[in-house]
Amino acid sequence: MRAFIVDDNRKFRERFAEMLIESGLFTEVATASNVPSARERLLMERFDIAIVDVDIAGEDGLDLIADLKAKGTNQVFFVMSALPVSDFAARACWSGAASFLPKGCPPATILSALTRAMK
Repeated sequence: MRAFIVDDNRKFRERFAEMLIESGLFTEVATASNVPSARERLLMERFDIAIVDVDIAGEDGLDLIADLKAKGTNQVFFVMSALPVSDFAARACWSGAASFLPKGCPPATILSALTRAMK
């Protein structure tokens, strides 16, 4: 399976991509550090899941999801953020995200949630 991570934090992207590959659930993980490059890549390529931060270098990741959904992309979108869940949970659902978690959850929790979101 193919995953795509959209986050402006380089260390997070690298660690998260490594965790996804090591889990054996994903054979490829691509990343983007900003909304324009993420939009371009997600419109051009098919990924099984896109993991999107809420705040990406001052741009809104939830608006990115809503825009891509409106354009007919069929990726599963999963939101992760360091913001309190109460700040984005409802908007994440309205944007079209399948699920969400706060950053900092244990890897097993994240992998379980990603697996459920892709079903």
